[in-house]
Amino acid sequence: MGLSDDLQSEDDATRLAACNRAASEGGLEHVPQLLDLALYDLAEVKFAGGMAEDWRSVSAAASGALAAILERLGETESAARAVGTDLRHDDEAVGSLLYYLGAPAEAVRRELETHPEPRVRLRALKAVLTTERTPELVRRMLADPSPLVRVEATRSIAAGDEYPRALTDAAPAVRLEVARQLRAGARHTEGILQALERERDPDVRHALVQCLPSRWREGGDAITVALRRALDEPRADTRRVAAETLKRAGEAHVGQAIVARLPVESDRHALYALLSYEHLAHYGKAVLPFVASLFLETRDGLLRSAALHALVRFGWCDLPRVLPLATHEDEETRRAALFLLGSQPSTTTLAQVKALRSNSEPVRRGLETLVLQLAAQLQKGAVPGLRRRDGSDSDRLRDLS
Repeated sequence: MGLSDDLQSEDDATRLAACNRAASEGGLEHVPQLLDLALYDLAEVKFAGGMAEDWRSVSAAASGALAAILERLGETESAARAVGTDLRHDDEAVGSLLYYLGAPAEAVRRELETHPEPRVRLRALKAVLTTERTPELVRRMLADPSPLVRVEATRSIAAGDEYPRALTDAAPAVRLEVARQLRAGARHTEGILQALERERDPDVRHALVQCLPSRWREGGDAITVALRRALDEPRADTRRVAAETLKRAGEAHVGQAIVARLPVESDRHALYALLSYEHLAHYGKAVLPFVASLFLETRDGLLRSAALHALVRFGWCDLPRVLPLATHEDEETRRAALFLLGSQPSTTTLAQVKALRSNSEPVRRGLETLVLQLAAQLQKGAVPGLRRRDGSDSDRLRDLS
């Protein structure tokens, strides 16, 4: 079979090998086939590479072959101009092809930067790797009238110094991309906080709040205040970020905000994070009835678990309400009740647990384990105020166990 036949083979490896051959053997007649492969063939071929796998792209191989053939024929610039302005093709694919055409197409690429069509200007920028874009190029593209181009410009390594200004861009899409780019770093904290003060777009606000956790430890009170305010954001996932980050914050204004938010929070994951607040027992006595009711009534295992641990921190265990749950048919409910009863050892708790009866073997085993646990805790004097001056209390505990 000839090169043209191999370039249109149904086998990915055959097409890849044909593209590699075309780089040295191909001619003008193969350009249309290679162009189609470069722009539309998404196949990758796996090669064994020692301990690691090596995947090679048919599109990249076709682009490299095109670059070699066009350079031999002296047709690189005309081809680059034609494909760069043909709006039938995908912008990402065209940008990649222009990159592979390399230095012989650079003059045309620069020409396309000022083309009246925004998508063509976008392609000209995509043809330059994000790590290779100069500050001058980035500044010029950040001033482009099209948000499409400005969004792409923010993805450049050299765009970092321009982020505070880009956070004031008129297009929400640009501000959103800048906020996403800022999430991983630690720079421009002041600019992020200023942007949060004025930002109204909920998606951009969410992305800005996501920037705060990595900066919280060193960002001072201003970030804590911003996260506290984010507890009331319209978007549930934004509230989750704030609640998760503030779980260990001990400031009074944070504790008060979390306590105020708890009873009205509608998102289960945000509510879980609020219930996990380490200082809830200190600031949240007013919401103890809410937490207790949630534990006793919810069928949501995630929320029951969070409410359970919150109640342990409160030191709460209402025996008349919790004891019946120790023999509940639902295993998760039963385990939660046993855990809560075990967290509050007392001779009264031990006696009432011993009085519980069940025909279920798993339930009986759980109760027996709890009896042993409570007896051991009491024997060690785990209960505040338990005294054994003459041994009488110890005898009583042995009788109960």
